[in-house]
This record gives sequence, C-alpha cells and structure tokens, in this order.
Amino acid sequence: MVCGIKISKVIFLEEFPENNFQKNSFFFSNSDGELLSQMNKLNGLKFTKKENYIKLEGSLHLFHNNGTQNYDEFTYSKICKTIDHLISTKKIDAKKSIINNIEFGVNIELPFPVSLILNKIVTFKGSPFSHEKNLNINSRVCKNSQIHIKMYDKGLQFDLNKNLLRFEVKIKRMQFHQNKGIDIRNLADLKIYRNYPKVIDLIKSIFDEILFEEDNFDQRLLSTKDLIFYLRIINPNYWLNSQNQSAAEKKKMNREKIKYKSLIEKNCIGKPYSYLISDEINIQLNKLLKN
Repeated sequence: MVCGIKISKVIFLEEFPENNFQKNSFFFSNSDGELLSQMNKLNGLKFTKKENYIKLEGSLHLFHNNGTQNYDEFTYSKICKTIDHLISTKKIDAKKSIINNIEFGVNIELPFPVSLILNKIVTFKGSPFSHEKNLNINSRVCKNSQIHIKMYDKGLQFDLNKNLLRFEVKIKRMQFHQNKGIDIRNLADLKIYRNYPKVIDLIKSIFDEILFEEDNFDQRLLSTKDLIFYLRIINPNYWLNSQNQSAAEKKKMNREKIKYKSLIEKNCIGKPYSYLISDEINIQLNKLLKN
C-alpha cells in the first residue's frame, strides 16, 4: 500500500549523531572543495545532509527487508513495525516530520505475461504513457503535476518465476490525496488504520481511469461503424490534445470512454484484462490491510 516517502526536513527528538551519519556516507563537493552535501544510504532509504537539515527519501518496503527486495507482501502491520523501527533507531519525531511526497502501490500476480497489459495501455485521462527503461526493465509511466503513475514487470526485475505486475502512484502534491479524505501528513500518520480503506479506493480508482486496448474478441463481428470507433479510441494519438480541450469537448470524450467500455463488455470473450486486474488490485490491497 505505502512504499516510498520523501521528507524534505526530518525533525529529530535529539541531535542527529554525527558519527552515525559519517558511517557509509558519500560526500559531494563543488570545484573549490567546499562540502555541498552528505548522503547516507540505509537499506533502501537515503538520508541527505545539506547545510543544517537532513532529507529522508526512499522505500519503506525495501527498508523493512534490509534493502534486499520489495516484491513480497508489505502489509499494514509491517508498515507499522517499519515506522516504529525507523523512528526508534533514528530518534525521529514522527509527528513533526512532514511528508512531502508519498508512493502508494501494489504487486499483482497475473495469469498472463505482464508485457501483455503494458503494451495495451492507451491513456490516463488524456495524458500519454511514456516508455522508460532502467536496468533492462521497461516501465510505462504517466506524469502530471499532481501524480506519477508507473507500471512495470516486478517479476522480471527480480528474476522471479511469476508474472508480477507492479502498479504504483507517486503523489507529488500532498493536497491530492488529502482532498480525498486521506489524512496522511507526517510519518506518524502512516500508522493510522482509518486512512487505508481510502488509500485502497484511491489506488483502484486511478487504475480504473486508465484506458486499455482490449482485444479479447473477434473484431470481424463488429459493425463498420463500431470498428472505426474502436480503432480510434485505442489509438494513443487520439488523446494527445485532450488536456487542452474545452469543457464540452472533455464531456464528449468522457462519453466516448463510457461507450468504449460498453462496447468491450458486450463483445469481449470473458472478462476484459483490465477488469481482471482491477479486481485483483482490490483483493490484494484488502488482504494487505487485514494482515
């Protein structure tokens, strides 16, 4: 559910021990040799000291697993234990350490190759998905001013014998989730249980807003009019300029999304791929919450 965080200025209960920070640190200086910043990596988390403050960012999930992996189930109880361990060992004032960015996500095992669904992504509310490659892992990424959406093959990343899809949403502006009733502002808030049903709703609703090419049906059975409509909707280029449309034009495109889903539901053999994944996201997230 919660994976990554960024805290631009960590507040400590006592002075951060200098010798603790010096260990395993990286130093960054300018051309004159003046120390600009100092970074300490700790099992998936990164502390960066600059001037008179320390920034914390990284993966709580990795930190929980001593930096080895983040493909297992990171449950609500594990989140709480991880937060407790972090604040006790580093003497962090959890209520005063304000979160600036947060990443929500889930790993879903699929009955088919992850590449199949990655190659069928069309758009998120008119915004395109780009291809990003890191360590031979291909990701599909959609970015706007408030959130970054990322999907990739987690099983391939860790050489697992399973089709493990990673779906994650990085919140760049904290008002985005706070406006939806998720009251996570500081490190301590990550332990508040009542926030997580709304986190689940947020993750699922964002996935459900993504438009996918669904082709599990015989296109020859479509009327000429429906086939032309279908081919237009699944073309990512059709949606490229939708962000700058008028209110009337956006309403028209929303109607087209609804019409497309109706067409898919009517003609698909079995359940559409994206519907299956949406159901699994809901099941998995609720499982993580209860454990």
